[in-house]
Amino acid sequence: WLGRGQVNRGDVVIFSVPDRDDYLCKRVVGIGGDTVVIEDGLVYVNGERLAEPYLAEEGYTYIREDDSRHEYSVPAGCLFLLGDNRFRSNDARYWACPYIPETSVIARVLG
Repeated sequence: WLGRGQVNRGDVVIFSVPDRDDYLCKRVVGIGGDTVVIEDGLVYVNGERLAEPYLAEEGYTYIREDDSRHEYSVPAGCLFLLGDNRFRSNDARYWACPYIPETSVIARVLG
């Protein structure tokens, strides 16, 4: 485990999935205290559009083909995670609880 304060917005992390014996790899989009908004296929963090050059096509972050506005307030000590393949990713947009505790992170992907 990396420890508190060692995970930053934009990092790709491997984390244990709460209540399952499984691990996933996703990108940190929001950290505790952030407000993440997904609107018209774009992601905004604290009111600023998130530049996402790692995506194949920016502007295609939808929730089950729903282009309306979705807002997430990330609790302290938690992360909001999205996959880079937004068309096929099982990520925070679809989880019952969209926030993962920082303590669930076991590694940060380098490179």
